[in-house]
Amino acid sequence: MLGLRRAVLAALCLISCATPSLAAPGQCAQPLPPDAPELDSSTEGIELNADEADLLREGLSSLSGNVRVTDGSRAFAAESLRFDTSRRLVEITTESRYREEGLFVRSGGMRFDIDAETGDFDDSEIILQDAQARAGADKMRLRRSGAAELSRVYYTTCGPGDNAWALHASDIKLDREAGLGTARHARLHLFGLPLLYVPWFQFPLDDQRRTGLLYPRVGSSSRNGFDVTWPIYVNLAPNYDLQIEPRWLSRRGLQLGSTARYLGRQQEAELRYEYLASDQRLGEDRAFGELSQRGMINDRLSLAIDYAEVSDTAYFDDLGTDLDRSALTFLPQQMRMAYTAPSAYSASMRVSSFQVLDPSLLNTERPYRRLPQISFEALTPDSLLFTRAGLSSEFVAFDADNVVEGRRFHVNPFLRSFVDRNGWFAGARLDWRYTAYDLSGQPAGAPASPTRDLPSFSAEGGLRFERLTDGGNLQTLEPRAFYLYTPFRDQSDIPIFDSGEPDFDIVQLFSRNRFTGIDRIADANHLAGALTSRLLDRDTGMVRWSATVGQLLRLDRSEVTLDGSEEASSGVTDFIAGFEYRLSRRVSASVSTLWSPDEERFNRTLSRLSYRDGRRRASIGYRYRRDQLEQSDISAGWPIGGNFSVVGRWRRAIREHQSLETLAGVAYESCCWTGRLTYRRYIASTDGEYESGVLLQIELRGLGGLGGSSAQQIDDYTY
Repeated sequence: MLGLRRAVLAALCLISCATPSLAAPGQCAQPLPPDAPELDSSTEGIELNADEADLLREGLSSLSGNVRVTDGSRAFAAESLRFDTSRRLVEITTESRYREEGLFVRSGGMRFDIDAETGDFDDSEIILQDAQARAGADKMRLRRSGAAELSRVYYTTCGPGDNAWALHASDIKLDREAGLGTARHARLHLFGLPLLYVPWFQFPLDDQRRTGLLYPRVGSSSRNGFDVTWPIYVNLAPNYDLQIEPRWLSRRGLQLGSTARYLGRQQEAELRYEYLASDQRLGEDRAFGELSQRGMINDRLSLAIDYAEVSDTAYFDDLGTDLDRSALTFLPQQMRMAYTAPSAYSASMRVSSFQVLDPSLLNTERPYRRLPQISFEALTPDSLLFTRAGLSSEFVAFDADNVVEGRRFHVNPFLRSFVDRNGWFAGARLDWRYTAYDLSGQPAGAPASPTRDLPSFSAEGGLRFERLTDGGNLQTLEPRAFYLYTPFRDQSDIPIFDSGEPDFDIVQLFSRNRFTGIDRIADANHLAGALTSRLLDRDTGMVRWSATVGQLLRLDRSEVTLDGSEEASSGVTDFIAGFEYRLSRRVSASVSTLWSPDEERFNRTLSRLSYRDGRRRASIGYRYRRDQLEQSDISAGWPIGGNFSVVGRWRRAIREHQSLETLAGVAYESCCWTGRLTYRRYIASTDGEYESGVLLQIELRGLGGLGGSSAQQIDDYTY
C-alpha cells in the first residue's frame, strides 16, 4: 500500500499544475442550522431589528439582543453589532451568522460593506448549498462577484459531523459564478490522516464540463505489473473535446493514449490513438488507432466510417483493457455511404477491408475485402390489389490473397402481396434471382464466368386469437404457417465469398434461404409452422409469459451445400422452442432450446433465471451446444448493509472443468465517498492464457477519485 501511495503522489506532483476534472458535487445534505437568518426578497432598503438600540454618534448605531439586519438579498444575525448608516457598514465582534442565496457563514466576527458587497469574516464555518459542501477558515473575504477567499482552510462535501475526507490548504478561492474552487498548498486528509500534498489544485463546485483530470485508474496485473492511467480531459468546445491518457505499466513502460470526440447537428465522430514507445518486454514500438464516424451529409445522404488498426496481433492481449477486444479475430476497416428516398428507393456504396488478429487463420478462413460493394433497392410506393413490386440488386468486387477472387453481380426483382387484418394476416412473394460472376484464380477446369438464375415462391399466413382468463388477463394464441419453394441449381462451381449457415432458430423457420449471403441459395420445398401464446397482465399490460414452439417439414431433400457441409434431409427438423416467464417485476426466467425428436435429445439449450430489484441483482445461466460446449454463468451484486455491497461472477466450462472468468468485489458507498476493491481473473488471449488483476478505487464526492473505475465494471458483470 505504501508503494501505491508513493506512485500516486509522484503522479500528482508531475501534473499538479493541471486542473482536475469535474466530478459531480457531493450528495451529502448540508442543512442550514435552525438559527440561520431568513431571506426576504420583498424587503426594500435596509431593515434593522433588535431588542435595544443606542446611537453612539451621528450615523453610528449599536444594536444588541436578537439583532437582525436584512437588505433583501442578504441577512445578518448576532447578539450585538454596530451599523454605520452613512458608510452602510456592518461590524460584528461576537459570534455572527450571515446568509445569502446558496451561502451561509457562521463566524467569530465580521466586517461587511453592503454597498461594495464585500466582507471579511474571522474563524468561519461555511455552508455552500449549491455545491453541497462545507468549509472552515481562519480568515474569509467575500467579494462582490460571489467569490470567497479563505485562508488556513479545510473543505469537504461530507455531512455535518463526518470528516471522512477533507482538503486542508493554506488558502482556497471559491468562485461560485465560475463553479470552480482553487486551492494552494493543499493536503488531502482521509479519515484524519494526511494522504497527499499538492502545491496547486482545483475542484468543481457545480456539474459543468471543464478541462482537467479525470479519475485515475490504478491496478495491478500479472501481465503488465503495476498499471496507472491518469486521463486528462480537455474541453475544447461545447460540441467537441479531447481526452489524453498517460498510462504507466511497470513491466512495459509509458503509453500515451488520446481520444477526440465531435458531436454536430447531424454528425458524430470519435478518433482514438494509443502509442507505447519501445515496449520493455518486446523491445518494439506498439500502437493502436481507431476512427468511428456517423452522420448525415444532407437529409437523404449518410456516411459511416469504421477503421481500426494495431501495430501487432498481440496488442489487445498485452495492452487491452476491454475483454471483448482481447477475443477479436479481425479489426474492421470500412466506409459506407447511403442515399435513401423514403418509400421509393435506396442506394449504398461500401468499401471494406480488415486486419487479421489471429495469425493461425488460413487464407481461406479470412473474410474478403469488398472494393467496392454497391447496392440498390426499390419498392413501389403504392400497391395494386395488395401487391407491390420491388427490386434488390448488388455489385461487389471481392479481393483476397492467394485464393479465388472476382466480381459478382446480383439482381432480384420480386412481387410481394400482403394483407393484415386484426384477426389474421396473409402474404405471398414471387422472386427471380440472377447472379453473374467474373472470377480469377479458379481451379483448372472451373468456369471463370459462371451464372445462376433461380425463381422462388413463398406464402405465409397466420391467425390471432384472444381470450380473457378467469383472472381477467388477456391470453393470445397465434398460429403461423409458411411455405417456400425454390428449385435446385448446381452451384458447386461458384466460390463462397460471403455465404454461411446460421444457427437454426425461430427466425430461420421463416427465412427464404437457409444460408446467409448470396453465393449459396438453397433449394427448398418445405412447410414451416409455429405456435405462439402470450399472457398479458390486465393492470399493467406487462407480458407475464410467452411461449413459442415451431418446426420445419422438408417435403424434399435440400441438396445445395456449403463446402464440407451435409445436405439437409427431407422430413421434420428439430423442434425449436422458447419460453419467457416473469414471476414478478423482479424475477424472470427464460429458456430456448432445440429438441431432436428422432434422437430424443436436446441439441442446444440456453436458459437464465434473473432477479433484479434496484441494486440487488442475481442471475444463473446455462448454455449447452451438443458436442461443442457446456457452460454455466452465475453473477450477483448485492447490498449487505452498512453501505457495503458485494459483487461476483463465475463463468465455467463444465466439460473442461475450467473457469473462464472469476470476479469478486466489495464496495462501500456513502454520500461522502465511495471505495471499491475488485479482483478479476479471466482468459485474456486467443491461446487461452489467463490474466488476473486487482482494481482499487476511491471516489471523493465533489472532489475526484483515486484508483480503477470499477463501478461501471461491476454494473457490467451483474444481470
